[in-house]
Amino acid sequence: MDKSNFGPQGSTKGTKPVQHIQCGSVRASVWKNTAEVKGEEREFYNVTFQRSYLDGKEWKNVDSYGVGDLPKIAAIADVLYKQYGMTIGE
Repeated sequence: MDKSNFGPQGSTKGTKPVQHIQCGSVRASVWKNTAEVKGEEREFYNVTFQRSYLDGKEWKNVDSYGVGDLPKIAAIADVLYKQYGMTIGE
């Protein structure tokens, strides 16, 4: 099942990611969320990862990874942290 139109757990079906980034067969989706914190609306971002593979003639997506996928996940995470985490703080 392609989860590209679904937000992270608890999100509304049909929510679209604000960004995708891919390294080889590993793809990350960035989801923008808002929440009220101390009476003030705040933005925050979540990231989901998936790996694609070809099964015969059909592409499939899974959320499990081999050891060889870990450097790809790390590279994507580094780029996204620099783009989102360092700009909004935690």
